[in-house]
Amino acid sequence: MRKVTVEHEIDVPAAAVWACLASVDGIENWSPPSLSSVKTGFHVGAKRIVTFEQGDLYEEVREVDHENMIFAYAVLVQPLFPLKGEARGRVQVFPGQKKQTKVRWEVEFDIDEEHFAATQEAVHGLYSANIMGIESYLKEFKSK
Repeated sequence: MRKVTVEHEIDVPAAAVWACLASVDGIENWSPPSLSSVKTGFHVGAKRIVTFEQGDLYEEVREVDHENMIFAYAVLVQPLFPLKGEARGRVQVFPGQKKQTKVRWEVEFDIDEEHFAATQEAVHGLYSANIMGIESYLKEFKSK
């Protein structure tokens, strides 16, 4: 299994970031390549389908830990990367000083060696864009 980890500090309160992630809803509002999403619930075992230009990505919620602000999921089927089997993702939110929040996004997956470098770069870019997208979305939402 290979692992990609992305961390960024953003200028929005941790509680707002956590609420955005834990809702399992509206990923298309803050994940730039996501066109739409549909979910079956907010609980462990809930499913989410996220539509991209390349096709649909199917996820299952594996953990929602409100106390430690951890959201874990499995990507069951996806059209974006040449992975072998499911990927396991985990996002954790860390409160910082004032409105500073650190977000750590990790994913583990199996992939053929020749595809790893390009996939690692693309996944890093995607998760960085997601974290920055959460910041932009929450700042825009707060200003309305």
